[in-house]
Amino acid sequence: GMVEMLRTYAERYGAPVMLAETCVTDDVPTRLAWLDASVAAVEGLRADGVDVVGYTWWPLFDMYEWTYRHSDLPRS
Repeated sequence: GMVEMLRTYAERYGAPVMLAETCVTDDVPTRLAWLDASVAAVEGLRADGVDVVGYTWWPLFDMYEWTYRHSDLPRS
């Protein structure tokens, strides 16, 4: 859905788009695969002429997932 969403909003508003926050919660190999696939998707959109102006891989800035708040236990 990410590619379709970026393409849809770029077409709908005729403005540049940015993937402002993305990640996946799973083991390290799965997270790396998502990073590679999402970067490739943005490169593909750009190659198709979609004006994607930015990409933020959230775990680069924050080491905790919000899912830790699904309980009252402290972060570990």
